[in-house]
Amino acid sequence: MYSLRVSLVLACMVITGASRSVAVKLFYDLGFRNPLFVTLLYLTGQGLSLVVYLVSRRSSPPPARRRPRYKKVSIELPTRNVVPNPMHADDECPGAMEDEVKAPVVEAKDEEKTPERRRSGSPTGLTTESHNAATVTWVHAIPWYLKPVVPGFFNLCNSAMRWGSLIYVAASMAEMLISGLELLLSVVAARCIRKRRISWSRWVGVVVVALGLVLVRLANRNSAKEEKGRHAWIGDVLIVGQCVMSVIQDMTEELFMHEAAFPATLLLGMEGLFGLLFGVPLYLLFARRFGESPSATRDAIAASPSKAGAMVGLTLLFTLTGVFNIMATSVTSSMTRNVWKNFRTVLVWAFGLILFYATRDDDLGEKWIFPNSVFVLCAFCVMLSGAYVYYTRT
Repeated sequence: MYSLRVSLVLACMVITGASRSVAVKLFYDLGFRNPLFVTLLYLTGQGLSLVVYLVSRRSSPPPARRRPRYKKVSIELPTRNVVPNPMHADDECPGAMEDEVKAPVVEAKDEEKTPERRRSGSPTGLTTESHNAATVTWVHAIPWYLKPVVPGFFNLCNSAMRWGSLIYVAASMAEMLISGLELLLSVVAARCIRKRRISWSRWVGVVVVALGLVLVRLANRNSAKEEKGRHAWIGDVLIVGQCVMSVIQDMTEELFMHEAAFPATLLLGMEGLFGLLFGVPLYLLFARRFGESPSATRDAIAASPSKAGAMVGLTLLFTLTGVFNIMATSVTSSMTRNVWKNFRTVLVWAFGLILFYATRDDDLGEKWIFPNSVFVLCAFCVMLSGAYVYYTRT
């Protein structure tokens, strides 16, 4: 079982992640239909985690210096022959000087010592091959200030595709597909890249999740809400691309934090800054293709204080969600984080139903459609059972 701290981090990750998906969907309903603009808010929110890092570092006492743990190395000195000196022929034991004198085997207290490096995160499935893999060597070869560039690039691609998919797919459906597919891909990446050992029982859980994933998509294929979109297939393509980018991002974050001891909130903040460095030129270049120029966005924000407040609130929610996401990877692993992401879907669906029946607005929330919603619920239960099999078997 997890400790209380780890359990709280995972629970907060689920709650804030579900709130984020619903908030972005509402943000689109307020008139912001440009996913690149939402992506910039997302990266800005992640960049604000640098404030969290600086505050936590200033408020926490300096860590006590610990003596490094060393391996004891036994050294056997070479033997030598002692030749008797003829000037001392009158010694009491002249014959003893002709014998070989061997130095005793001693423990190297003052000799060269090899320190043992402690690794953070979950050790489940890690082997000697995991620590000696080429990816670990590659991690140490990158300067610390350039390490966030790698996950920052994939973070930009991941977020742009994720928020774009919500234009074409319902929030709960997108969360189901993303959570299930990320779990499948993260297990494959953990085996191929991280060299973690995955038991057969966990592979069975992965197969069950894959089956539930297919059933969820088939059950929702003829959804009345999706039929309103002329290009619903674009959402599926964006979700698949988002999952690939997200898994690569999660794996690089895990390697940097576990193997190079990179602070979680510092890594997240630098990811956001590098993402903005790449994303702002793309936004200025492609914003008009989405029917919304930067000047029009600025005028809309200035004309409506509620939109400005929603933008600030969404940015802060991005910060909070990003902090709990990367902390979950830091204290466990990218695989465990993606397992727990499946529970976000329940909250996203519940929030959507409450919002629709509270407002009776077809453009807000999600409606319960019989029998289609029942089929989706059954398929989602199959996905959860697969996650349960994976999580409870070693």
